[in-house]
Parts: sequence; C-alpha cells; structure tokens
Amino acid sequence: MLVVEALLAGFAIGAIVGLLGAGGGILSVPVLIYLLHQSPHNAAAGSLVIVGLTALVSLVPQVKSGKIQWRDGLIFGILSIFGSVAGSRISLLINEILLLVLFGVLLAGVAVMMLHKAITIRRDENLLANTEKANTEEQPTKESEKSPQARNLFALIAAATCTGFLTGFLASEEDSS
Repeated sequence: MLVVEALLAGFAIGAIVGLLGAGGGILSVPVLIYLLHQSPHNAAAGSLVIVGLTALVSLVPQVKSGKIQWRDGLIFGILSIFGSVAGSRISLLINEILLLVLFGVLLAGVAVMMLHKAITIRRDENLLANTEKANTEEQPTKESEKSPQARNLFALIAAATCTGFLTGFLASEEDSS
C-alpha cells in the first residue's frame, strides 16, 4: 500500500510542479515525512532528488525555446553547491524537530513574500488599467528593461549562496553512526 501512496503522491506533486513551475521541495518534504513516514533529514534529502529530476525534465523545453540564461544559471548552480556544503555541515548540529520548525518558518516567509508580490502586481495592473494615457503594449516590462548582463551580480551571488545554504541546511542527512 505504501508503494501506491508513493506513486500517487509523486504523480500529484509532479502535476502541481508542472502547473506552477516550482514548489517541488515544499510539497515533497511534508509528503515524504507524513505520508511515507521518512525522517525529516531523509525526506529533505529525498526531495532534492525529486526536484533535481523534475528540473532536468523541465529543462528540455526551455532549452528548445531559448529561454535559458546560461551565465546566470551556471553562476547560481556553482555557488549554490558551496552554500549547500556549508549548510549541510551546520545542519548536522540541529535536531530534527528544530529543523522542521525552521522549515516551517521558511515556508511561512516564502508565502508572505509571494502574497506581497501578488498584491503588488495586482495593484500595479489596476493602476495601469485606470490610467488612460498608458497602453500596455507600448510599455516595456521591468524584465525587458534589463538585459541579463545588466543584472546585479552581487544579488545573484547572494541569492545563490543563500539558496544553497538553505538547501544544504534543510536537506542534510543525519550521520547515523
């Protein structure tokens, strides 16, 4: 029965990640812990495999459409590795309950940031719709105003290192010896 639950959960997580474009770790960790009865450390590490495989499959159509920013992606990936190593070492010093609490705090923080961004986007859309002088087709978006080379390299480095650290910290497997 556990295999059937795992397959159904995997399919559901894959479908949701495919629809939303993100969230595999956020969805898979609780499923692995509470449905499949894995330890928090093992579930977090297992979610990395799930997210990694999902990302690889999702990469193919993005490469074909030319939407990949290779320089930023490589910088982010390499620096994330270094942050992950540091985070995994520190994680070994934290007990599993505190690790789950910290994961919950991270999820709450991400939820607040996503909600804030959604409200800001909606407010900006309403402002634009209410001004007759603005035509949305003539207005460049914030994304198109900056080229990938013009992005703040420091922000990229900080985000990559922080992401890697949090990934390693929350996904480190406890040493059982």
